[in-house]
Amino acid sequence: MLLEKEKNALLEHDYQTLKNVYAANAKLFHDFQNHIDVVYHYLLKNHTTEAAHYIENLRSPIREITQTAWVGDEAVDYLINSKIALAASQNIQVGTNIEFPRRTNIQSVDLVAILGNLLDNALEAIENEEDRFRFVNLTIRRINDMLVIKVENGCSAAPTEMNGSLQTSKADKTLHGWGLQSVRAAAERYDGTIETEYSDQIFRAVVTLSFEAVKA
Repeated sequence: MLLEKEKNALLEHDYQTLKNVYAANAKLFHDFQNHIDVVYHYLLKNHTTEAAHYIENLRSPIREITQTAWVGDEAVDYLINSKIALAASQNIQVGTNIEFPRRTNIQSVDLVAILGNLLDNALEAIENEEDRFRFVNLTIRRINDMLVIKVENGCSAAPTEMNGSLQTSKADKTLHGWGLQSVRAAAERYDGTIETEYSDQIFRAVVTLSFEAVKA
């Protein structure tokens, strides 16, 4: 059992992750209104060339942030898409293969905790890798009443372990430990597990959850 202080830290970490997801999107829409005002000004002046150029500059970042992952949960979709946009800004290739069951008892906050931490760890792991290792693959698949979440990333060498636990390069190793505990704690709420493995220069983290269908 986690100590009460550690439990509170996990809850605060998950809350901040979810809060940051919504804040990032609030900023996107706030900035979008400003961009619309600029384009409107150009069009009023019949400066169509400038308007077209301005819109073209906006298309790529907006497309990266607003692409849909089709999980069907607003917070989780925001989280996945924001991580994809972050990866793109760092020249990291992201592949997705998502098949998410509708109307289950799996809570949004638990999915955010699991996916947020796994994706953060994957992105951190390849910060200093050469180009051929700069990729992350996210797979979410349903197998009967089980949900499998797999995150893979390139890894030129096997990660360091100590006493059976993966070690981080982050300066704040305590927070990193809480993040991994958060994934495990969320999985256990659904009689689930988390397993990791390294082979063929790929690191994999796999979370399995048991779920129940919920009537609409």
